[in-house]
Amino acid sequence: MPFPGKQRWNRLGRGRSSRPSRDQVDYRQSCFLRGAPLALIPALFFLPSWLFLVHAPRFTHATLAAWIVFPLFAAMEIGGIRNLVTAMGRKRVDMTMAVAFGTMLILLVCWSYAVLFCLALKWELP
Repeated sequence: MPFPGKQRWNRLGRGRSSRPSRDQVDYRQSCFLRGAPLALIPALFFLPSWLFLVHAPRFTHATLAAWIVFPLFAAMEIGGIRNLVTAMGRKRVDMTMAVAFGTMLILLVCWSYAVLFCLALKWELP
């Protein structure tokens, strides 16, 4: 350092480096790899399980199964979204952030179709 207490400027900004360390990148990638299945699997299986367990129960203990399955889906969904948000990071736009954002968009589309279909079942639309 040229002067005590002063930082040297680099080409990306102030301080040592603006690039994330390899550990941060690996952590974000592992958060994505854990979060994507945790978020997408309950979103894909919500509507069939709703139809099979709640709308038209097919077996005797369907209500009990619904009380077990849907909180499990909610916990998986919250954990998956939390991991995806962590994978998106805060500062840099890179491939991990782009893929995590795309996964969130797919999740949004899945949930919007599930909500529309449940409303159509409730209102008995053709």
